[in-house]
Amino acid sequence: MPPDFFFFQAGDCIRDSPVTGVQTCALPICEVSRSAGELLLEWWPKLKEISDEGDNDIVTNVDKAAEILIRDELARQFPTHGFYGEELKGDRLESGFVWVVDPIDGTRNYAMGIPCFSIVVALAKDGEVVTGVNYDPLRDEMFRDRKSTRLNSTHC
Repeated sequence: MPPDFFFFQAGDCIRDSPVTGVQTCALPICEVSRSAGELLLEWWPKLKEISDEGDNDIVTNVDKAAEILIRDELARQFPTHGFYGEELKGDRLESGFVWVVDPIDGTRNYAMGIPCFSIVVALAKDGEVVTGVNYDPLRDEMFRDRKSTRLNSTHC
């Protein structure tokens, strides 16, 4: 694997290297992804409300609930950061820190009971992604990438 992309069990969330404003964001990305994962797992065996968004795209009630959960928690911890979600949209991505979220990457799979979906949470600064997490709650696996060339193995 390239040095800036690695796999770890969700319980082993690793802090980012010191990129301005990003080091303190690693733990919350992991925590909020896990919280959203719990919501997805709670709804996994249940019937979901599905809406057709056009262009062969669907959204469920769980997509929206997970995005709200993620948005509210990140806004509480980082009130000066913007937020842009796939379902509910939000702030412009061009300036400052903006959280970018796909609450269920693989909504169609999730809605149909196919066990291949994840939660994606990233942080962009001035339009460029500086760190992000892709979390599979069914397998409790998390992948993280960040803009840096050094790894810092301090555990959360």
